[in-house]
Formats: sequence, C-alpha cells, structure tokens
Amino acid sequence: MAKRILIAILVLVFSLATFFLGSIYFKRKDMLYENGRYFDSDHAIVYHEQSVSVYLTLFLIALSTALLLSVYLVRLKKTNIPKV
Repeated sequence: MAKRILIAILVLVFSLATFFLGSIYFKRKDMLYENGRYFDSDHAIVYHEQSVSVYLTLFLIALSTALLLSVYLVRLKKTNIPKV
C-alpha cells in the first residue's frame, strides 16, 4: 500500500516537472536568437540558445519517467487485486 502511494506521488512530481519544463522549452524554442542570445528588454535578461537543448532533454527525461512510473503503478495495482 505504501509503495503504491509513493509511486503515485512520484508520478505527480514528474508530471508537474514535465509540464513546467515543457512550457519553458516551448516558449524559448521560438525566440529570435541573434548570435546565440536573446535579450528581453522588458526584464533585462539575456537568454542563451544552448539552454533550449538542455530544457528539451530534461523535458523528455521527466516525461518518460512519469510514463514509466504510471505503467508500473497500473501493473502493480493489477497484480495486487485480491481474488474472491
């Protein structure tokens, strides 16, 4: 029982990480980079183009981990069903 709760919490955490990393990636991939940098004059921040590939990698890792844990949780529930 405690194992299923822990895995469910991990699925939730990795799903939230997937959402946040994906939103950052999809916002930054369409920026108009000049010489590998984008300057946001509203907030005075410089975004680097190299960070887009890092966000994509982290997004894919979090997504695959959430999916694998979800499949494991479903299989774990199916194997622990008591037979009447």
